[in-house]
Amino acid sequence: MKRRALFCLCLGLALPPLAVMAQEPAPPAGPYEATCRDIRVKRDKIVATLTAICEPSRKETSIPLPCVGEVVNRDGELVCRPRAAGAAATAEPKLAPPASSKKGNR
Repeated sequence: MKRRALFCLCLGLALPPLAVMAQEPAPPAGPYEATCRDIRVKRDKIVATLTAICEPSRKETSIPLPCVGEVVNRDGELVCRPRAAGAAATAEPKLAPPASSKKGNR
């Protein structure tokens, strides 16, 4: 009996809680984040939708995801803007150097 209880306890610790599994995906990064609030992604069985309230209209706006390009706020409406022709589709994000790095000490 102790073995069964221990097995069930270990199994319960190995599985993530349902609340974690049911979380909505994170919104995509983009310049819209500076002028929009209440940003969220809602996913159903077929499609994901990005919804936010953006300036200057202050009305809820949404677009389907994924956006091949970048999400921008155009006069209060979320818009998927295609990448510029010269921009690499797989360009890595530029990261700031670590705060602890000291210039001049080599």
